[in-house]
Amino acid sequence: MMARRKTRARNTGRGVSAPSQSAAPPTTASHGERPPRAKSGEGGFRETVESIVIAFALAFLFRTFEAEAFVIPTGSMAPTLMGRHKDVTCDVCGYSFQVSASEEVDARSGRRLPRDVISATCPMCRHTITGLSEKRRDEPTYSYNGDRIIAAKFAGRAIHPNRWDVVVFRFPEEAQTNYIKRLIGLPGEVVRIFRGDIYTRPLDGEGAFQIERKPPQKVLATLQLVHDNDYLPAAVLEAGYPRRWRPLSGSKEEDETSGVMGWKLIDDGSGFAIDAGSEGTEWLVYEHTVPPPWLGKEELRRAAQRQLPRPQLITDFSAYNTERTSGFSPEPPPESLGLHWVGDLAMELELNVRRATGQLTLRLIEGGTALDCRVNLENGKAVLACDALEDYHPQAETPLHAPGKYHLRFANVDDQLLLWVDDQLVEFDAPTAYGPLPSRNPQPADLRPLRIGCRQATVEVNHLRVWRDLYYITARGILSHYDMQMISDFVREDDPETFAHVTARSVAQFMSTPAKWRVFSRLKPRDFRIEADQFFFLGDNSARSKDSRLWATGRHATDIPAHVVERDLLIGKAIYVYWPHALPAPYHVTLSVLGRQIPFPFYPNFHRMGFIR
Repeated sequence: MMARRKTRARNTGRGVSAPSQSAAPPTTASHGERPPRAKSGEGGFRETVESIVIAFALAFLFRTFEAEAFVIPTGSMAPTLMGRHKDVTCDVCGYSFQVSASEEVDARSGRRLPRDVISATCPMCRHTITGLSEKRRDEPTYSYNGDRIIAAKFAGRAIHPNRWDVVVFRFPEEAQTNYIKRLIGLPGEVVRIFRGDIYTRPLDGEGAFQIERKPPQKVLATLQLVHDNDYLPAAVLEAGYPRRWRPLSGSKEEDETSGVMGWKLIDDGSGFAIDAGSEGTEWLVYEHTVPPPWLGKEELRRAAQRQLPRPQLITDFSAYNTERTSGFSPEPPPESLGLHWVGDLAMELELNVRRATGQLTLRLIEGGTALDCRVNLENGKAVLACDALEDYHPQAETPLHAPGKYHLRFANVDDQLLLWVDDQLVEFDAPTAYGPLPSRNPQPADLRPLRIGCRQATVEVNHLRVWRDLYYITARGILSHYDMQMISDFVREDDPETFAHVTARSVAQFMSTPAKWRVFSRLKPRDFRIEADQFFFLGDNSARSKDSRLWATGRHATDIPAHVVERDLLIGKAIYVYWPHALPAPYHVTLSVLGRQIPFPFYPNFHRMGFIR
């Protein structure tokens, strides 16, 4: 994503869109483009008030440290940083999310183009919401400018940014343009992108590549939501699609609402309870059974009748990338449906321990291998286990030894297991990182990749959420679909039959059919050399980021590789979102100024303000 400097109250950054599109930079607070004229008197007043608020905020911030303001124009760092976008609420399940609106403006000048984003697809129920063409600022489908951020400027060549930091830098091919990306590769190493993960080895070494693990706080910052069980639309269930969380067959599934033993539904199906389970472990499992993008209930019903719903692999689907502009069909672009399997997952839940007895097991599956966190609810002792590693048994004390409610997160990211209890990271007595698993390819067990087990326990689980890690695409191949191109880890030579036609139906069939997964064994890595005083950057929204993977192969007849950024092009570390777009206020909220009633146009969006991780 590019970032621009900002003048007045306008952001001056550019975000990077699809590979075939041009990218734009962040801007500092002195060389921005003139903002487009507001559409109405209310809009102009809103811009004036925003400018005043931002000016005061910057005055206080700049007194503290040497910093520079930037605006994010596009979504190459979404959802960490939002470019121009729309806030959308699904009219079926009620879930709220953001979708890119970068195509509504020219990537270079920032001027408004005569086209609107008209549709987006909900990540929870996959309903395609239409009628999103731009309206007035006080209406929810208005397109908002990107986040305004503060970057702490680097002082000289002695500064050494850390891997995984979000950094602003000058674009090597066009130094007057600023970009903002996540720092991946450091001087003096070879960076390898493979199966969505990052590996490195010393530039002058011959040792094996080692996976780079994100620190726990970076893990939390970059996890992408896959499913929230609090959003269960009746239309999807009525069409024949099963609940994604359900008791495993053989554990009283047929009696899930009234069984004496086994899991049963509570809270209208958004939660589950078990009362003193049997001697064996009773399992609650997640199956990623998602409908195709659908416009109406009849279309959804016909899709379920045409092919019985089957669980699929979890992919790098991103609702932010499902936008369609006027002149196109509202169905989301095929690449936004997720072409790549993501095996690094996390679960989140609220656990209500009714009696402090028995054992709770949280299980994540990757490549057919079970990775467990087993908690003794009598003493709170947690033990990690991997069924492929006999000597892997890190242990820790947790507060899960008394009745009460607890908020749990359990993650398998970058070949390490992480556990949080009530938002506190649990420290184990041994490293929780593990070595390579027997298989890096998906197995049939990956169709049920998250499981919650109880043995002789009385508990309830609510607010179940499924998350996935970032997936960095190698950009090894280009798959075409009509007039667009999709970067991917695949090339047609890997499996011409599988990738002959990239459509919603073909992607769903591929991700639900283990016999087709042989193509994963043909994936190949890409390596990048990083010399002294050079850095390598990638965007969080990998499918829409013009970053180190995609820059031109030559640079103006110089000997500098195109994929690196020289140290003297670094500007600063992004540290704070100080002004995301404001929230529209109801116009009956007014201020009395000199006897005149003036409508108060917005509320500060405090929820999205915060430090950038």
